[in-house]
Amino acid sequence: MFALSPGDTVALIAPSGAQSSAQAELPAQAAALLASWDLQVRDLSASARHLYLAGDDEARGAALCEALTDPQIRGIFCTRGGYGAPRLLPLIRRGMVPSPRLLCGFSDITVLLQACEARLPAVLPVHGPNLATPGLLGADADATANRERLRQLVFGTAAVIDMPLEVIRAGEADAPLTGGCLSLIAHLLGTPLEPDFRGKVLFLEDVGEKPYVIDRLLTQLRLAGKFNRLAGLVFGDMQGCSDGVNPLAQVIADCLGPVPFPVLFGLPAGHGPRNLAFALGQRARISAAGRLQIA
Repeated sequence: MFALSPGDTVALIAPSGAQSSAQAELPAQAAALLASWDLQVRDLSASARHLYLAGDDEARGAALCEALTDPQIRGIFCTRGGYGAPRLLPLIRRGMVPSPRLLCGFSDITVLLQACEARLPAVLPVHGPNLATPGLLGADADATANRERLRQLVFGTAAVIDMPLEVIRAGEADAPLTGGCLSLIAHLLGTPLEPDFRGKVLFLEDVGEKPYVIDRLLTQLRLAGKFNRLAGLVFGDMQGCSDGVNPLAQVIADCLGPVPFPVLFGLPAGHGPRNLAFALGQRARISAAGRLQIA
């Protein structure tokens, strides 16, 4: 798996939402964190705010294209999610990346990770914390663990993730891992970047959506055939996805029905306080007892 080395040049970009005024100092702190890892930082995140976006499409797109095409850049880190990355998808073209590099982010960045997995084999998509956020830069134990996991992953020294999860449907799987934010993946249906999950373990997570909305999104994916020939399905901790009445795991089981693959719930990755970084394409193994390994 591709990894960074000390001294490498990396880019910090803001392809999605604008930084709030209360967190305006976080991009500079994110750049300082990368520098503390002995990386040469090219900060491409600064732009004039445009509506709810971190700059207009031209500015955000130019930063993304520079980060993807400059042969000196070996890593790309996103500041935050929100919304905006889908508007940049037409810029991602096969063959545009001259040399290997990684791209890290989650939430709205899911669409960029999926686009890289589909079109840019020289880019390693890393589902991990966005850098200019309290979830990575905070002083609490979760943020500290998130920073250390991300640092180890991008430098190629991360340990295997190995943990038991809640079992929604028992079974075994051993296949490449893909996925990201459920709502963003559903929004890719019907586009040129509609994903193909056949033969893979699919990871899905989201935040602040009621159980009926999760049901609706999963039903959309099921009706679109996205669970056909799936090797396995793993849900994140689904932060804030509760209505206080209908248990989400039970809703998921009812929505999916008797699927022929294992389904697990509760991987601490995504919008929860613990956001374990992993690369798309890493091997995911699900045991009959509900243990997940990502290696």
